[in-house]
Amino acid sequence: MGTLKLNLPTILTLSRIVLIPVFVLTVYMRPFWGALIFGIASLTDFLDGYLARRSGDITKFGIILDPIADKFLIISALIVLVDMARLPAWIAITIIAREFLVTGLRVVALSKDIVIAAELGGKIKTTAQIIAILCL
Repeated sequence: MGTLKLNLPTILTLSRIVLIPVFVLTVYMRPFWGALIFGIASLTDFLDGYLARRSGDITKFGIILDPIADKFLIISALIVLVDMARLPAWIAITIIAREFLVTGLRVVALSKDIVIAAELGGKIKTTAQIIAILCL
């Protein structure tokens, strides 16, 4: 079994996951600070990919973990927004269902040794979701 290489892009991706509970706990007590933490976590999404491409340090683990971290962050924020009555539940459910569908397709592809990396359309969608969440 191979060893996991913890390069800077992977550490940034993992930090995004670690920041999720911090965001959730903070946003209820101090919404501004919660939004700031969400924004910082979101920035790691742009930095990890940029640094991985720039340094040529792209790993299969990073290709798989990055979209999962994105989904965890976005889904957590959507659930919080519904709970805070800032977003209708049907919108969150629609987005979350789509995220699970896409993730399911990625898992099926991965089981056949096909790695589906993020493409421009997915990056634009994630950016739009982040901006919308910060506006809510």
